[in-house]
Amino acid sequence: MKVSLILLLLGRALAGLPATAGADLSVGLACTTGTSPYKDYDRQWSAVPLVDFENDRFYIRDLSAGLKFFSSGELKLAVFLGYDPTNFDGRESSDPGLKRLNRRREGLMVGGDVQWTSPVGHFSLSLGGDVSGRSQGFRGRLAYIRSLDFGTLEFVPQLGTYWASGSYNDYYYGISPKESLRSGLAAYEAGSAFSPFLGLTISVILDGEAEHWEVFCYGEVASLPGTVKGSPMVSRSYACSLTAGLTYTF
Repeated sequence: MKVSLILLLLGRALAGLPATAGADLSVGLACTTGTSPYKDYDRQWSAVPLVDFENDRFYIRDLSAGLKFFSSGELKLAVFLGYDPTNFDGRESSDPGLKRLNRRREGLMVGGDVQWTSPVGHFSLSLGGDVSGRSQGFRGRLAYIRSLDFGTLEFVPQLGTYWASGSYNDYYYGISPKESLRSGLAAYEAGSAFSPFLGLTISVILDGEAEHWEVFCYGEVASLPGTVKGSPMVSRSYACSLTAGLTYTF
């Protein structure tokens, strides 16, 4: 399995995990699996390490590092630099047409992050633009997260949507006229779109009041938008992922 796909699934999984109050550093190990929207990609499995660090001014979270420039009670604003692991490699597919398409590589995103905690739940908004020169597009994520505590057991459902600009979607799901001639697939230009998703984290603290060891499981299902489903590169109408892991908080 390609490491970038592992990181994509893991990044989505970690986005659903609640922050541990007062924690500066957590490390652990996770096993992740998920489906690719591209044709004839097999289900993938892998184990990867986890590292999460945060203080009053700086954080390393998911696949990004951020600098907090405003924090006032329930509202926190930050700028971030993040790795976008979305990619396509025709050699990973058994479809003969996809094997003849150009490779789409990972990107590097710079953007802003807003976190707001209200009496009814937590709201998260991030938006970044590609600065690697790959897609030259924009990608965002909006989520509502609600934490339900039952002693050492916690449920964290979330509802939200991903958004991607036309240039971003076209880079990863479009087919140029030259590629069409070479592959036999129809030329295609993808537009901007939203992709709604549902996620659920279940976590259990293993050492009671010490709260150092925690096991978690996160599942997510996202509905692919029409502009992505319409691509000759795509064979699914949804994407799903599942991650389970163990962490230790210092």
